[in-house]
Amino acid sequence: MNEEILSLYRAYNVAMAADDTTALDRLLAPDFTLTHMTGYVQPRAEWLGELQWGPCGTSPLLRITWR
Repeated sequence: MNEEILSLYRAYNVAMAADDTTALDRLLAPDFTLTHMTGYVQPRAEWLGELQWGPCGTSPLLRITWR
C-alpha cells in the first residue's frame, strides 16, 4: 500500500511539473479542492481549467507587468 501511495504521489508531481491536466484529471478525486495561501478554496474544475493556460495557470491575458 505504501508503494501505491508513493507511486500516486510521484505521478501527481510529474503531472504538475508538466501541466498535464489529463493526468491530473485522472489522479484527483472528484471533490478535490485547492486551498491557496490566501485562503481561497478553488474547485477542481476551475483549477484544472486555469492550468490549461500555462505554467501555474497564468493566462497571458491576466499577466501584469510592473514598471
